[in-house]
Amino acid sequence: MSNVNDALAKARAGAQKLNKTIQKTTHQDHAAIRAHLEDVAAQAQALSRSIDELAKSRDADIRQHLRDAATMLQAASGEARELANASKTDLHAANTALLFKARAAASRLSQAVATERSAKMLVRS
Repeated sequence: MSNVNDALAKARAGAQKLNKTIQKTTHQDHAAIRAHLEDVAAQAQALSRSIDELAKSRDADIRQHLRDAATMLQAASGEARELANASKTDLHAANTALLFKARAAASRLSQAVATERSAKMLVRS
C-alpha cells in the first residue's frame, strides 16, 4: 500500500515540477521558450502515461481525478509541440495557457491525494 501512495505522491511532485519548468519560461524571450517546449512536451507525455497506469489501481473517485490530470497533461503536451511554430505574441499567450493546464493537472493530483487520505481516515475510524 505504501508503494502505491508513494507513486501517487511522485506523480503529484512530477506535475508540480512540470508546472515550475513552464513557469520559468513564461517570462523569457521567445527563443528560450521554444528551447524548453520539446522538453516540456516530453515530460507532460511521460507523466500522463504514468498517471494513466496509476489510475488502474485506484478507487473510482481517485481514478477520475487521475484521469482528468492525465487528460490535461496530454493536452498540454500537444500544445507544447504546436507552439514551436507560433508567432512571438502567440507564443507567450500559449505558454501561459500551457502553464494553466499544468497547474490544473497538479491540482487534480492533489485532489486525488486528498481523496485517498480521506478514504484512509474513514477506514481507520
